[in-house]
Amino acid sequence: MQSETTLSTTSVSGQVEGKFDVFVSYSHLDSGWVRTWLIPRLRQAGLSVCIDRESFDVGVPSIRNMERAVAASRHTLLVCTPAWVDSSWGELEAILSYDVRTRRTLPLLYKRCALPTSIAGLSGADFTGTADPEAELSKVIDAVRGILRLGGGAPTTTLGESPRATPVGPASSLRAGQGLEALAELMREPEVQTAIAEYRTSFAAACTQIGVLGDYKDLHDLLHQLQFEFYQPVAAQLRLPPDEALYAYLGNYVGAIPDLVEQMRAVVSHGLVAEQELTWIETLAEIGELFRHAVETENSSELRAVSRDLKEILGRQPFRINMRLNEAARGLRLSALIKAVEWLRDYLMRHSIEPTRVALVDETVSILKRLDATLGPLTAAHDQWQTLEEELRKIEVMFETLTDISELQWSWSGVKKQTMALCSASMEKWSVALGESMNKLDLVLASDNPAQVRRIFPVFRSGAGRRFHQVDQDLKDLCDRLRDIGEPLGAVLRMIQ
Repeated sequence: MQSETTLSTTSVSGQVEGKFDVFVSYSHLDSGWVRTWLIPRLRQAGLSVCIDRESFDVGVPSIRNMERAVAASRHTLLVCTPAWVDSSWGELEAILSYDVRTRRTLPLLYKRCALPTSIAGLSGADFTGTADPEAELSKVIDAVRGILRLGGGAPTTTLGESPRATPVGPASSLRAGQGLEALAELMREPEVQTAIAEYRTSFAAACTQIGVLGDYKDLHDLLHQLQFEFYQPVAAQLRLPPDEALYAYLGNYVGAIPDLVEQMRAVVSHGLVAEQELTWIETLAEIGELFRHAVETENSSELRAVSRDLKEILGRQPFRINMRLNEAARGLRLSALIKAVEWLRDYLMRHSIEPTRVALVDETVSILKRLDATLGPLTAAHDQWQTLEEELRKIEVMFETLTDISELQWSWSGVKKQTMALCSASMEKWSVALGESMNKLDLVLASDNPAQVRRIFPVFRSGAGRRFHQVDQDLKDLCDRLRDIGEPLGAVLRMIQ
């Protein structure tokens, strides 16, 4: 009977019925992290997770349940900790002896421990706190999916080493683009064009959605520029008594809004985002003209109108654009594109057509799978951080105009709940720091001390803002990576049509 260790199985939809992708072994002492952090992320990556309390047969010896799970799984994931080594390895060693030799065993170091000799030399994922857990998780998911990183991806690391695995970077996405270009060249062959014709819709849909996603991300970023590079510094100056120095300073910003408006109009001109976006963009153009006139005539009432109107745009449009961004991400069905490219790769291999180029297409498939595994979770995280950012921005504005802290007290329960959910999803330093500032703010709010609240809230707010901006940058980078494959994808589409 297994006294301290829980074993779970994970399967991927689409596999042969009764076959699992990975069997996860971990100690009961580590079940909190495994069940609340690891397993939910495996599910978010498209894996269906089954734990012992749901799937192990009642009345069957634990060792027998383990044997069946290992036999039915393509991989076994070991969550290595001192407690796991003490309670589990003795039972698993004989069962896994063949798996270790055939690369079916995947070690995951969660707590430092002396690993058994037979697995100490295996490369694995490091979750001890010295590595980026999201990057390590990506390595685990790739391994379970059978994606090899040697070549286009980052190398794996031995347990205990600093990780070098990273999300898909510019070199990988450009490599994928080269693979699609090679595919376009191969499609000059009539028989290849005929074979791939049925996938025309998949290529067209992916090509269009990559453009939509990129354009909405551009509008999102331009609104950020409006807020942080124009509105915030200008609003800070407008709180001071007006004088000649003020208007001289504001003169430096007269061209900012017209420049942003021209960039926004250029994005809409691509024809991929809704034309209704032009309505608020033209309103922004009018605000820019009013700001220019206010500065030239030193009109303080017009400046106040500019501030009010900008606040209204920034209070509505970033949230709207973020919703459109998420819709575009959900509409980008990379899985369908991957299926099409995989089919064509297999077709080319069967017919021995251009082996060198076929190898590049095969590498493209792996990179597309990594992009697909990243897009959904990152977009969801961005949406959650955007929601928190909007709420904190409203509170920040109220702090500037009111002497009491009622707005924060009224909304704190929801803000705290959102923050806790976001922090619990990570073990990184930013999460610990943000959690600490949240707890401090929670205490001073409970003590009803406005002075301390006003001192601690900016610390909490800046920590949340920094993390949002990092997630925002990560999504921007991902959109750039997708754009790297957009043009080569268009070349493939033109060859099919």
